[in-house]
Amino acid sequence: MKKIITILAVTALIVSCRTTLTKYGTTEKFIADSGKNYLNFSSMSKFTIKKEVKNNKEELTGIITSPLIKNAGLIGDVKINDNKMELYLKKMAVLANWPNGWTSGEYNLTGRIIFDVSGDKYILKIIEDVEIWELIKGEIRYYDEFFLKDEGLAKVQGRLERINVINKLFKTKENSPEIFGGLWLKTSYGEPYIKSVKKFLYKKDNNINENIVKYIKSGNFTRDIDEAPGLFILNYNFNYYIKEILNNSIFEEVKKIK
Repeated sequence: MKKIITILAVTALIVSCRTTLTKYGTTEKFIADSGKNYLNFSSMSKFTIKKEVKNNKEELTGIITSPLIKNAGLIGDVKINDNKMELYLKKMAVLANWPNGWTSGEYNLTGRIIFDVSGDKYILKIIEDVEIWELIKGEIRYYDEFFLKDEGLAKVQGRLERINVINKLFKTKENSPEIFGGLWLKTSYGEPYIKSVKKFLYKKDNNINENIVKYIKSGNFTRDIDEAPGLFILNYNFNYYIKEILNNSIFEEVKKIK
């Protein structure tokens, strides 16, 4: 009898919740030549629609990702009409791993994006500006220590604010790049981020303010960049990626998973 009840419960769960994933990728590819005969042919941007049917009610969620904003997903609700798809952004999830832990966070995000259908292609257009608002969730794992809830939020907020200060300063450098293609390796976009930012910060004749000097000498800069390097390049690239690369990009369907 217990076995029958279990089978019925599982069957009811399957019937009440069905999920389909539809994946789209840009026709423009992310090709980052490291100079070592290595090419990454990933799409410049990816868009995934997750369709869930729960108790006969359909829910569509969309997420945009890109190698240029590593460690982040732009998430929102999807509406599909005859000749276009619409994405109403509501949050940005970030996650950076390292061998002994991770840093994760969630921002409120706003923005409205449409995908105009043209044959088998989808042209992305930003209708309402994509804007990051407050950080609403943050967690850090450091070896066996977990920083969650209010403590985690405060620590992640502090880390992200320090990263933002560093990148704002870095962008004041003459001929600073508009965007970076890689953290550790030289790519077709230029020198790697880590090498470039360290070279800038450790330059002897740099006129950087005392607080940043203290931050670097305290070891916190090294810890931030060791534990969450992807968050540095995400912060640096974000605005340029949204305005100059994502907007008006062309997508095509690449896979459907039921």
